[in-house]
Amino acid sequence: MTTNIHAMPEPAGGSDERFLGSVEDVNDYASFVLKRAEALTESSQRMQLFLAMLAHELRNPLAPLRNAVRVMYVNPSPDPHIAWARDIIDRQVNHLSRLVDDLLDVGRITSGKIYLDRERIEIAAVVHQALESCQPLLDERQQQLTVHLGPQPLWVDGDLMRLSQALLNLLSNASKFTPMGGHIRVSVKQLDGHIELAVADTGVGISKELLPSVFEPFVQGDPSLDRMGGGLGVGLTLVKEIVTMHGGSIAAKSAGLNLGSEFTLRLPQFVAGETATGASHQSPQVPAAATHRILVVDDNRDSAETMAMLLQIGGHTVRVAFDGPSALPAVREFQPDLVLLDLGLPGLTGYEVAKKVQEMTLAHRPMLVAMTGYGQQGDRQRTRAAGFDHHLVKPVDLEMLQQILLTVPQRAGTS
Repeated sequence: MTTNIHAMPEPAGGSDERFLGSVEDVNDYASFVLKRAEALTESSQRMQLFLAMLAHELRNPLAPLRNAVRVMYVNPSPDPHIAWARDIIDRQVNHLSRLVDDLLDVGRITSGKIYLDRERIEIAAVVHQALESCQPLLDERQQQLTVHLGPQPLWVDGDLMRLSQALLNLLSNASKFTPMGGHIRVSVKQLDGHIELAVADTGVGISKELLPSVFEPFVQGDPSLDRMGGGLGVGLTLVKEIVTMHGGSIAAKSAGLNLGSEFTLRLPQFVAGETATGASHQSPQVPAAATHRILVVDDNRDSAETMAMLLQIGGHTVRVAFDGPSALPAVREFQPDLVLLDLGLPGLTGYEVAKKVQEMTLAHRPMLVAMTGYGQQGDRQRTRAAGFDHHLVKPVDLEMLQQILLTVPQRAGTS
C-alpha cells in the first residue's frame, strides 16, 4: 500500500521562526496572566488588611460606649429622658457593631477564612437568640411580631452563632423596610427532611427587576427606599453564604413594591441516629459566676475603666493598668485570677506581656484573655499560639465573658 505524503508549504520566515514566535507569544501571555493573578492576590490581601484595620479602629471606641451603656442599665436613672437617651445609644452601638461584623464576615467568607462551630441545635434556640437581639428595633418601630415554631422540637447540625446571625439579618431587614406599626411573621416548619425557617413582612417589598440579584454583594434597591433603612448591601449576601455553608439554601419572593417580602431558609434536618459534629444546644442557662480578682489592661482609658466598673458591679475585685510595663508589677502584686489583656499596648505589646506573665514564678497562674479589636481567624490562632486561654473581640460580649468567668477556678478565701 502506498501512502502519499504531501509537504505543507513553508510559511514566510521559515517554520522554526513561526514556532519560536508562537512559543514567545504563549510565554508572554502566561507571564501576563501570572502577573495579573499576583496583582489580584495582592489587592485582595490589601483589602483584607484594610478591613481588619478598619474594624479595629471602629471597635476600640465602640467598646467603652457599650460598656458605659451597660453601666447605665445596671444603675438606671429615674429620669425618663436619660433612659430614653440610653436606649437610643444602645440600639445605635449595636447597629454599628453589626455593620462592622457583616462587612468583615463577607470578606472572610469570600476568601474562605470563616469556620463553623457545629453542634446539634434546636431551631427554636436560633429563633430565640435572634429575636432577643432584634427586639429593641421592633419595639422602637412599634411593629407586631408573630412567631410560629411548630408543635415539636426540630434540630439542625450547625453553628448557633452563625445561624442566629443569619436570622437576625433577615429580621433587621424586615424591620427596617417595614413601616411603623407593620407586621413581621417568623415561621418554622418541617418539609421533606428539611427545616424551613421563613421571615415575612408587610414592608416595601422587592421589585421584580431586583429580585434575581438581591443576594449579591452591595446590591441596593431604590436609593430613596434603601436609605430609609440604611445598610451596606452585604447583609443578604452574608445570610446566603452562611446558609450555603450549612448545606442549605435561601429563597426570596415578593409580589412587588409595597407588597411585602418573604425570605425562606431551608436547612437539612438533624434526625435521630445521625452523629452531630458537636454537643447539643437548646436554650442557654447561665449559672451565677463566682467572684474573682481581675486585672484589666488597656491603653484606652475609657474602655479599661468602663470594663472595670462593670466587673466591680458584678462583685469582682478589679485593678486597671494602662500599658504593658505597668501590667507586669500589677500581676505580681495583685495576683489576679484572670487578666483581660489588650494586644496593642504601649511599652510592651499584649503578646509580650503574656509571655512574661507565663515566665513568672507565681503561686497562681492567671487565665489570660485577649481583648482586642482584631477578630479574624489568623488573629485567634496567633493569640492561642502565644498562650492566651481565650480571645474576645471588642466591644466585649458580656455573656461570653460570663461564660469564661465560670471556668476560672476560685481560690480558697478569695472573694
